[in-house]
Parts: sequence; structure tokens; C-alpha cells
Amino acid sequence: FDAPTTPDEAKFSLEHALAVLLVDGAAGLASFEAAAVARAEVRALYPLIERVPFPDDDARATRVEVVLADGAEDAEEVLYAVGSPQRPFSEAEVWAKFALCAGERAELRAMLAGVEDLADARVLTGMLAK
Repeated sequence: FDAPTTPDEAKFSLEHALAVLLVDGAAGLASFEAAAVARAEVRALYPLIERVPFPDDDARATRVEVVLADGAEDAEEVLYAVGSPQRPFSEAEVWAKFALCAGERAELRAMLAGVEDLADARVLTGMLAK
């Protein structure tokens, strides 16, 4: 979806994800809620984002090129996304993502960090339901 209008469309929109990253510097669950999808400063960037298919020799690769209003350019190419099996998250990145998505839920985080030692999974599933 190159110009999403709903949260479901935004979740599958490269344009929305990139626009949010440019405006906010990070994206979390709130970035894909209705209010975030309606943000004018995010929507204004959609038409400035152009997708160009990568050659089929490696469909996993991504190249991002940025051209500023003054003509300055920068580019970055990544073969595997962070969090993929080839480039797994570090433990610090896992917990940063957790905080971005779940907030500061210290008790849940502590339980997840020690999940291997958990005697009864019902305690954890009960917490996750909250």
C-alpha cells in the first residue's frame, strides 16, 4: 500500500514504515494505529518514496537512497534485515524492541528473561493476556 489509509494497510506499507522512521526516528506498535496513519507529516512523505525492484539475484537485499532538496545524496545497501536469521537481534536489541512494543513492563520482562526456569507457564500466559 503506497498511501495507506487504515492501520491494516499501514502494517503492510513500506511507505508508511519509512515515513514514520524519517519523522519519528523509530517505529513501534503505536506507529500503525489510526491516529498515526492519519498524521499529515507522515502522509506528506508517501509520494516522495519511490520503490524500485531489486534484481532477482537476491530478493532479500534492500537499498535505500536518499536525495535531499539541495541535491545531496546518500545510499545504504543491506543484504539481510536486522532480526533475520542471518542477522539476529542482539539481546539489547531484543529488549529495546520489547520496550517499544510492550512499554516498560518490568515484571513481564523479568519473567521472559527467565522463561527457561519458569515452573508454570500459566503465570506467563496470564501476564501476556493483560
